[in-house]
Amino acid sequence: MKAVRKIGRQIAQIKRDLKTALKEINAQAARKVAQGNYAASQEMVALAKAVQQFTSDTKAFNDRWNAISKQKGTLRAEATPVWEYYRLVARAIVNSGGECGLQEIISWIESNALSDLKPGDVLDGPKGQPMWHRAVLKAKRPMVKEGFIEAISGKWKLTKSGKNLAAQLS
Repeated sequence: MKAVRKIGRQIAQIKRDLKTALKEINAQAARKVAQGNYAASQEMVALAKAVQQFTSDTKAFNDRWNAISKQKGTLRAEATPVWEYYRLVARAIVNSGGECGLQEIISWIESNALSDLKPGDVLDGPKGQPMWHRAVLKAKRPMVKEGFIEAISGKWKLTKSGKNLAAQLS
């Protein structure tokens, strides 16, 4: 979603640049009037009006872009919260004998629990992988912190609390 934010920043920059350009045009028109060159100042006034019209068009364009970029929130609302991955991870580790790596967890979820995921989870993420792959990885730190797993040299091992969690969910 970096590109969406980048476009929003670029539109904002265009608005700032147009405001600066309008000030410069008005200042130049004022100089022309001060010099007595009224014909040239009229040309500057016409240009300023065109820039003002373009500025209002840019504001309408920005409003349309904001409406489009807000739609990304609907995907986020359909995604599974990280804490709901705890049970999937616990079930995957139990089915792997109590200790396994990330790829084994992902493989288990792909083959056994994809139906438990929400539509936003299966969309491709920034690196071309489904969003739920990253969410499983994000679940690791809080699961370690809450005492459900131990992370030892690339392996995820269920603790007693993790086994209890898996047993409750079975």
